[in-house]
Amino acid sequence: MSRGGRMFLALFLKADSQGKSFRGCVHFGIGIRGSIPPSPHKMSVRHRIRQVVQMVPGKKRFGLYRFLPVFFILGGAMEWFMINVRLGKETFYDVYRRKRSERQYQQKMEGR
Repeated sequence: MSRGGRMFLALFLKADSQGKSFRGCVHFGIGIRGSIPPSPHKMSVRHRIRQVVQMVPGKKRFGLYRFLPVFFILGGAMEWFMINVRLGKETFYDVYRRKRSERQYQQKMEGR
């Protein structure tokens, strides 16, 4: 067995053209780190994603937390969009306030 390799057993299921029944084939061999290598197309996409992720600084010091500022900014941008951008004649916040007041009115009417 190669260094770092493990034996693997995989079952590939393929659906027929209507997606109702499955036919399978068993593949047995030696894989690196116990995984089945992805197709070349997926490998290139994964490789590109990995390159972009590796470009973000602070891996040694912050680890996964180095992405926190990016998601914080995305969350703030989404919040700003929901409050300030009008789709049609209302913003998301206008709809939220209207629905809340309708619920309060409905509860008030049921309480009588």
